[in-house]
Amino acid sequence: RDSSRAEDEIWVVGSIPSLGCWQPRSGVRLRTDAAVYPIWTASIEVPSGIAVEYKYVIQHSEGRVVVQWEDRISNRMFTP
Repeated sequence: RDSSRAEDEIWVVGSIPSLGCWQPRSGVRLRTDAAVYPIWTASIEVPSGIAVEYKYVIQHSEGRVVVQWEDRISNRMFTP
């Protein structure tokens, strides 16, 4: 179930530098708009051949305060 609101900021934070090395303020902000909400997107480059772990984080835009880490599942993972 999606618990985000259009005014929230959704970030991807993960195990590699381009995903912030688990630091929410250094992750990748996803984007949405009224036409596609609740679909959020971003593009990044990741190194090939290594496993990448990540989670979604909801942050407030004011001061980028972490509101909620994704907690329903373990870390997500992919290998590009």
